[in-house]
Amino acid sequence: MKRRPVCPPGVSNAPAADESAVRARHEDSGVRGKARVAATQPTTVLIVDDERRVRAAVRRVLRRSYTVIEAPDAMTGVSLCVKHRPAAVVSDYYMPGLNGKELAKLITLALGDQAPPVIIFTGSDRSLAECPEVALILGKPDDLTSLHDEVAALIPADEDGAEEDVI
Repeated sequence: MKRRPVCPPGVSNAPAADESAVRARHEDSGVRGKARVAATQPTTVLIVDDERRVRAAVRRVLRRSYTVIEAPDAMTGVSLCVKHRPAAVVSDYYMPGLNGKELAKLITLALGDQAPPVIIFTGSDRSLAECPEVALILGKPDDLTSLHDEVAALIPADEDGAEEDVI
C-alpha cells in the first residue's frame, strides 16, 4: 500500500482513490487493452483571503471534492498559483496590498492561456471586481452555499477530479 505524502500547512489531504481496486474492477469488466484509471490526486483549488475565518469556511465547502491550498494575501496567492497550477482560484476582493482584481490580472500575466478561472468572493460592491480576468463574482456570505457548484462549473471536465492516467 502506498504511503500518502504529508501535506504542507494549509493543504488538505483528501483521501485518494484505491488504484488497485479500480484496476481490479476494470479487469473484471472484461475490457482489454489499456485501462483508464481515475487519478489519485484530486483537483486543486486555491483560496486567497486575508481573513482566516473566511478561508476556513470556503475550505469546508470545497474540500469534499478538491485539494485546497490557501494564501492570506494576493502576492502569496500568485506564487502558489504559479507553483501548484490550481484548476480554479477563489479570492476575496479587498485584501492588504493587492485586491482580487489585481490578483486575477497577475495570474493571467504569469500563466497566460494556462491561467485558472478566478472567482471573486466578496462582501463588497460586486461591480468593483469586474474585469476580463475574473470569471465570476459571488457575494459573501450569501453565495457560500452555491460556491462548490460554481467552482465545479468553471473547471473543465478533465480537471474536476476525473483526470485519467493510462495504465
